[in-house]
Amino acid sequence: MDARIEWPGYGVLIREDKSEGGWLSRGFLDSFIFSPQVTGYIWYDSQLQGSTTFGALVNMASKKVAKAGQTPRFTRSLQQRSPKELDDFILGFQFDLLRFEFFWKSWVWPRTCDSGNCVGGKGKSVCLFKEVCKGTRDMPLEKIDPLSFENVGHRENLWEPWKREGEQE
Repeated sequence: MDARIEWPGYGVLIREDKSEGGWLSRGFLDSFIFSPQVTGYIWYDSQLQGSTTFGALVNMASKKVAKAGQTPRFTRSLQQRSPKELDDFILGFQFDLLRFEFFWKSWVWPRTCDSGNCVGGKGKSVCLFKEVCKGTRDMPLEKIDPLSFENVGHRENLWEPWKREGEQE
């Protein structure tokens, strides 16, 4: 969530800023209608303030320079969620928690069907633990040291993501 906006006469909006390496296609614009991230922000904010959040303002920018007649380089979309959509979000979240609890208790970690989650599809980083799924580590999961993976390290100080690097208290 990039900001929280007070909109007189309407209420509170969440602002989410997105950038796209390609063009702002109709598919990219429409993807926010189904975005669990945007739905989650609206739900979280409604819970925190104790009243309904009006919606989310999604600002989108293309990193490509647009030519005449092509899709816009910048656009904005107002996203709103119905009470049913928010209820469905919670049910889906609860289902995910139950699945995770089952995996944890049974020590079964099924592989994903989306290889882009493993090798780094569009807009995704390579999974740090793909060797575990691939079977190139001959060690039981419970014996693997997470710090042995590339780009995984131990944080020495308290993680405060709301503070920017170099920001003074």
